[in-house]
Amino acid sequence: RKHASRFPSFWFLPGILNGKDSLKEKYAQMVAEDFERYRPGIVLVGKFTVRNGGPKDFNFVSFFSRNAAFASMWKKYEFEKTITINRRDYYRGTALDYDDMLTFDVYRRKTNRDDPA
Repeated sequence: RKHASRFPSFWFLPGILNGKDSLKEKYAQMVAEDFERYRPGIVLVGKFTVRNGGPKDFNFVSFFSRNAAFASMWKKYEFEKTITINRRDYYRGTALDYDDMLTFDVYRRKTNRDDPA
């Protein structure tokens, strides 16, 4: 399966959270374009604290919903469940081999015959 974003992570967030609104809109627009292009069937939304002065429990959906196209597309998704994984499972035998529980909300694209996947 394809990764439905040009960003493997949102590394840019700490640098733009306290910056210009034009940068926030620029990145929100790129994420909206990725949603339109790839139309992911499942979206995992991490429950994280953004490092370097970002807010605790950063709300990705609210942040990207500043973009009208993203907000409109997000209405096509519904919450399914919350999952917790141990990051250690992916990094055994490396310097990152330690317990680090990560929580994600899982959203699934609503099925609609008039909206091709």
